[in-house]
Amino acid sequence: MVTVKRILKTIFIIGGNAGAKIATNIFSLTHPNHSLCYVECFCDEITTNRLFRTVEESLDTLKDENIEYFIATGDNELRKKHYELIKKKDLDEYINTLDEDDDENTNIINMSNK
Repeated sequence: MVTVKRILKTIFIIGGNAGAKIATNIFSLTHPNHSLCYVECFCDEITTNRLFRTVEESLDTLKDENIEYFIATGDNELRKKHYELIKKKDLDEYINTLDEDDDENTNIINMSNK
């Protein structure tokens, strides 16, 4: 029997080095049926699905309703810059790494400056 993986959505992981790697590990476990792609990624270990070199290049693609994004950069000023660029395009399809109903989990990875 052949198992087919149905891709539900694509998650764009934006920026980061270690943050991109951590987000990849988390989303691979929590969203196994989502495709992971990278924008402005600085992690040398991530070699596939690097779609855009800059956030600016990705803005039109981020409008797609099947794309969610996660800002993985650890630099607060750069994260704010990325978020402001994306917000100007009225893009609200960010993704949280946690199940919002999970009261036991106290470690939150913030996807934006919301």
